[in-house]
Amino acid sequence: MIDKLEYTNKHELIFIDQTLLPLKEKYVKTKNYKDVAEAITKLRIRGAPLIGIAAAYGIVLGVHHYKTENIKNFEIHFYKVAETLRNTRPTARNLFYAIERMTKVFEENSVNELSDIEDMLLREADAI
Repeated sequence: MIDKLEYTNKHELIFIDQTLLPLKEKYVKTKNYKDVAEAITKLRIRGAPLIGIAAAYGIVLGVHHYKTENIKNFEIHFYKVAETLRNTRPTARNLFYAIERMTKVFEENSVNELSDIEDMLLREADAI
């Protein structure tokens, strides 16, 4: 059993649907950053710190499950994922802070191999 949110070695995010608490404890598994964005929007994931952490892992999911060898396409996709998550809660400071940290890691390492960038993003999400 997880606490509120966990990123697994299967490259999936598991989180508790907070809209059902305290009557029901339901865990949701996803490999899709759009599901994370929707969960933040619909308050399934809530609480400032948890929103930021979920957004960081949402970015990791978005880049992990996007397959390309073209760095320009990868960059376009990264910013699309970040923007999707940014638009979920326009007043959530922790959300913006996490996305800014992830973007900084991406921009500082964009000359590296795509798999290395993904690993660095995962380490940053873990740090957040």
